[in-house]
Amino acid sequence: MLVPLPGHSAGHAGVAVRDGDGRWLLHAGDAYTRHGEIEHTPPRSHPALDPVQQGAQTDAAARVLTRDRLRGLRRDHADEVTVLSAHDPWEFARLTARAGSQGGGRPGRGGGRCRHWRGVRAAGDAARAASYAGAPR
Repeated sequence: MLVPLPGHSAGHAGVAVRDGDGRWLLHAGDAYTRHGEIEHTPPRSHPALDPVQQGAQTDAAARVLTRDRLRGLRRDHADEVTVLSAHDPWEFARLTARAGSQGGGRPGRGGGRCRHWRGVRAAGDAARAASYAGAPR
């Protein structure tokens, strides 16, 4: 399902998929660039990516509102949905490590109850490729 996530760019949207156990995975695309933006209060962005985010945004107020909505979704519905960004290799690593510990083996490699985390691998390949050397975690 496409989820409108305005502010980053015209028509920006996330993609939500439901696994076989009824949990949702929301790939939020470029709505935020680092897990600290939705996990911490106040939000902590990535200093190297701030200029990129601010330069690309089409509507700063809408982008901040979208980020805050994602923060609320994560806070209030963590048992139902996992949110991830396209640009956070640490978030991707944490999610795929969790997949391995849930008995499903490596994400995307079949078996186990790990259907949800297979989606993380597919949705997050771009995040792993976007690894930023020396960036704060």
